[in-house]
Amino acid sequence: MKKYKLIILTAPSGSGKTTIAKYLLEHCKYPLTFSISATTRKPRENEEDGKDYYFLSLDEFEKNIEQNAFIEYEEVYESIYYGTYRQELDRIWSKGSHVLLDTDIEGATRLKSIYGNRSTIIYIYTKDLEDARLRLQERGTESPENLDLRLRKASYEADRATELIRKKIVSKKVLNVNLDQAQREALEYVENFLKPQREIGELWSR
Repeated sequence: MKKYKLIILTAPSGSGKTTIAKYLLEHCKYPLTFSISATTRKPRENEEDGKDYYFLSLDEFEKNIEQNAFIEYEEVYESIYYGTYRQELDRIWSKGSHVLLDTDIEGATRLKSIYGNRSTIIYIYTKDLEDARLRLQERGTESPENLDLRLRKASYEADRATELIRKKIVSKKVLNVNLDQAQREALEYVENFLKPQREIGELWSR
């Protein structure tokens, strides 16, 4: 059976990860389906359960952990968990599609350790933390306390990503200053990663 691939997006808050993910889903020429993650955080305005995330209570999330339902999970903020369902990945692959998902930098690292060359990590970032702060403020979804928390986490993730890029665990970094350019750059990388081997062979034979 053909082994379909896994595209992992990771980025600090306010880097435009969700926007770029939607662009990839709409424009990739290969079959690509978004894997919906589970979280214990509250839904934001316009977010839907089962579409944007599976919104769970802390008790529900812990039961999923006990049942080994997650291929990876992380307490990203205090009592705020995110997790990737094992069954969600298998469901998408069984339908003949590659998987696109987003997770924090530690979750991305764990997934890469499991799926190896079948997966790739794309790190999306802005020019600095002040740019991320402005983007989050424009989004208007965070309290001042949550904003500061997310920016501290963003600083850690930037340092961690630098380390993982050096170790070649993160394969691609995309600077999101100009959104159109960042989207095109991400799409070009994804399509090259998903390109079937027969197409690569055809290119070499020309």
